[in-house]
Parts: sequence; structure tokens; C-alpha cells
Amino acid sequence: YQEPGFAAGDLLRGRVRLHDHDIASVVHGLRDRLRRPAEPCRRPAGANNFRGMTKGHTLIELAIVLALLAMSGSALAPAARRYRDNASAAAARESVIASIATARSMGVGQGGASVHLESPQWVRIVHGDSIVNEVDLARSFGATMRLGGGRPAARIVFDALGLGRLASRTVILESGSAQLRVVISSFGRVRRE
Repeated sequence: YQEPGFAAGDLLRGRVRLHDHDIASVVHGLRDRLRRPAEPCRRPAGANNFRGMTKGHTLIELAIVLALLAMSGSALAPAARRYRDNASAAAARESVIASIATARSMGVGQGGASVHLESPQWVRIVHGDSIVNEVDLARSFGATMRLGGGRPAARIVFDALGLGRLASRTVILESGSAQLRVVISSFGRVRRE
């Protein structure tokens, strides 16, 4: 409470003397003020309670978002793993097919070539006594190879006409849970399964 004509600092320094009627008016003013309902604190729209605080997210909101991401990630992980395994097996299968096609074209152009399939991972193209190309399926694609009939190796020989000499073979390419097959006919033709 402040009477007109003097400041609160003057009162504290002893420059102003209060009389009894002044003290009574201060008490009545405080009592009236306490009886009135409190006015709500009015802040501008968007104002924060603390100075320097900017708009953002609370820790609870961030924790909920992280929990939802973890749940969706754990639900998507098996599908992503299957996709990766299928892609690795498909890439290995295409590499085997490309090696057979390369050996066949070398057979026509150079008078003969062969493809050596050695379980679990090696595919080699051989011309004469030299290895022309060698693919490590495990290192290149993360896949392994099995030959049908439980054989450890197979050799496909192509002559100058591009015809293969081989009993039909099934090559199984595996990566994780994915299994893809290639059937090689006795003439060296391939079929994807």
C-alpha cells in the first residue's frame, strides 16, 4: 500500500512518519484486498512459464515416440531379414547363371570351356588348364551352394557348339532362411525355380 506523495523507499528510510490513521487505512486496504477474489494471471497466448524456455517436446512425449519406434522396428526386423536373405540368394543364383552363360559363350568362341561348381561356395570358369573367373559365393553374397544328390562338386563342359555335357543337376543356393534353386539341363540350359 502506498499513499500518494511519498515512495515506499522514503518510508523505509524513516523520512516519513506514519500516524495511527495511516496504519489503519493500510490494514483496511489489505483486508479488502484479501476478501476480493483473486484475478487470474493473464499471459499472452503462447507465453511460457519460464524465461528462455522455447517450444518443444516433453520427455514423456519423446519416450513414447521412442517406444513406438522400437515396437515397429521389432515388428519389421524379421521381414527385413527375409528380404536381405532373399536378395543375397538371388544375387548368388544370378552369379551362377552368369558364370554358366559366360562359359557357354567362351565354349563357342574359343573351342571349349567348363564351369566347376564346388560346394559350398566356389564357382569357377575354366578354359584349358587356366581358371578364367572365380566367384566365392560366401564372401561376395553371403550365400552357400548345395548340389542336388548330395554331390560335393559338378562340372559342366561346353563344346564348340555351346552344348553342355552333364546329367541334369539342381543347384540350391541358400542365405539365411532363403533357398533358391537353379536346374541345369543336360545341354547346359538353366531354369530358375
